[in-house]
Amino acid sequence: MHAAHVVLLCAVRGEKRHTEVVEANLAPIWDETMMFDFMIESQYQLDTEVLRVEVWDSDRIVDELIGQFELDLGQVWRSMDHEIYRQWVALCPEPGGKFEGIQGYLRLSVTVLPEGTELKTVHDHIDDDELVDVLMPPSIEMVGATL
Repeated sequence: MHAAHVVLLCAVRGEKRHTEVVEANLAPIWDETMMFDFMIESQYQLDTEVLRVEVWDSDRIVDELIGQFELDLGQVWRSMDHEIYRQWVALCPEPGGKFEGIQGYLRLSVTVLPEGTELKTVHDHIDDDELVDVLMPPSIEMVGATL
């Protein structure tokens, strides 16, 4: 496998933001904040909004989707402090594409802020990088094991 030139793309309501490309790296680290400013009229509307996160191999000839994850913003709103903090998510390819299953993992933080509220930047704990409590897309079937 070649070392990818990786870029992260986030989209909400058709508005897109992306990171800088991390060159020749299979384990990129982005330490970037992306802000999306939009008005929500109701809880129902919030529950229908989705943050789409995509990781791409950005090539000079053709960009290739490595994996994606969609996060329900209503779920984020109902979390403590309206935030999902340092959460692992499983990245899966587009349905019907040439790849199947989990293509990698991404750790991210997402906050839904009411108007006039500032972003909380201090947290009481910093956990290790252990891959636990991964959010899985509905397309991945979890199979339990008995020990």
